[in-house]
Amino acid sequence: MAAPWAHRQKIDVYKNGDPRTFLDVGGYDNLSRMPEFTVESINDQLKSRYMKNSIMTYIGNIMIVINPYRQLNIYTPEIRKYYMGNKFNKEHIAPHVFRMADVAYQRMVNSGQSQVFIVSGESGAGKTETTKFIVSHLMELCEAGKSDIEEKIKGLSPFLEACGNALTGVNNNSSRFG
Repeated sequence: MAAPWAHRQKIDVYKNGDPRTFLDVGGYDNLSRMPEFTVESINDQLKSRYMKNSIMTYIGNIMIVINPYRQLNIYTPEIRKYYMGNKFNKEHIAPHVFRMADVAYQRMVNSGQSQVFIVSGESGAGKTETTKFIVSHLMELCEAGKSDIEEKIKGLSPFLEACGNALTGVNNNSSRFG
């Protein structure tokens, strides 16, 4: 079965491939800045951002990513470069999983301590795809820094693949490790 977005064209979200042009589109980039913090106001903000193809939102240091069920042009090499080396303050660039990966990588390199990502959601929510983007960006960062961390990350792939996939009511190839 083809992916839900297979028949659709890629949607260009960032103007000229620059995520700085996509700040506070359709609501707050960081929901912790909202004056009113209720379930209804959070849902309204997330819906508003989703309708503007702004699928990533912070709540403090936590990120919410909503599966758009279509292909957005937000994971390109041009976009990736903005999120390498912690060049931009979180408030000056659109929320992105690449930034989360970059921050974790910088903390790991600078402190020597392991970092953890918790990727959670229902079946079909996009956990596996999000994890692939995080790992892909970490690999790019390792390559740029000529780090031995790259080999450790590569060592995770066989383990994750060994966990396999399962049939669910929502997704016929659901990752068990997601």
